[in-house]
Amino acid sequence: NPNDKSNPIFESLLHSINVYLLRNKGATTDFNLIRDITERNIDTEDDDISQTVTVPLYLG
Repeated sequence: NPNDKSNPIFESLLHSINVYLLRNKGATTDFNLIRDITERNIDTEDDDISQTVTVPLYLG
């Protein structure tokens, strides 16, 4: 739905990938680099969540 707002994390990831694609316009796209960009963003968000959540999510 075009009226829904996107997740800012997704927007940041999309921006990073688009910057990579624009800088490499006309060259062969390296999907491993796109995967690395995605994994870096995921790791950053995972670290932020880990720092925010001080209580274990699973007990037992």
